[in-house]
Amino acid sequence: MRKVRKRKRKHYRYNKDKTLKLVLFIFVALYALSYYFKGLPRDINDISPMLRQEPTQKKTSAQSFDVLYKNRSYNIDPVYEYDISGLVVSRNNTEGFGDIYHDENSFDTIDVCVIWGGNVMSTDFNKMEFWNVSWTCNWKYPAGVMFNSSEISNNHLITNSDLIREKFKDIRVGDQIRIKGKLVNYKMNGMDFVRKTSTKRTDEGNKACEIIFVEDFKTIKRGTPFWYFINKYSFYVMIIFLILYLHHYINKDFITD
Repeated sequence: MRKVRKRKRKHYRYNKDKTLKLVLFIFVALYALSYYFKGLPRDINDISPMLRQEPTQKKTSAQSFDVLYKNRSYNIDPVYEYDISGLVVSRNNTEGFGDIYHDENSFDTIDVCVIWGGNVMSTDFNKMEFWNVSWTCNWKYPAGVMFNSSEISNNHLITNSDLIREKFKDIRVGDQIRIKGKLVNYKMNGMDFVRKTSTKRTDEGNKACEIIFVEDFKTIKRGTPFWYFINKYSFYVMIIFLILYLHHYINKDFITD
């Protein structure tokens, strides 16, 4: 009887070990697969026709005004009315090492890099690499990729709307978005330094970014929501089963018969 019980315990521990390994492998594979597929669309038919249009920039009659944010006062100087639709290819990460200048207290918390026009007429953007650092959007691509550097922009987004600011937090790579507002120069009141916006899409370098005071923000289409969902929750489940497996592995040798 004792030998039968012993065999049953070993069989149970063997099956548990095998099951944990199998489930862990499945969720590691799901996480890796979803990491690869999340983000930029793979099918050109998923791109909204709105993204083929050039940004519109018109003269404005708006006068300068002040905005209070986190107990700091900023002066906003409107330059142009602005309306842009684009595919998000990168954004800054205020919690990562790539952006050490922005945090939740920054007036211009988010930088969003988007492409439009001919750059979304094919899925060549999937062959490219895009990334943001503190103030700029960068990209590189292999030979044979057609890419127009005048149809990409890095946009510093500022607003006096808490609702719009909350929407900024949900922006992901692959989202198709529309931003309406004003191109502006701005400074913190009491300081001499003025951060100035770009007013043309053909410039490059540190001063080529658009500063948009956002008055209306819309997500036209979310980027690969299924794969983002799988990526997020497969990661959590993977961690849980990794902990369970390690606990089982460490303790199985200490189980006495």
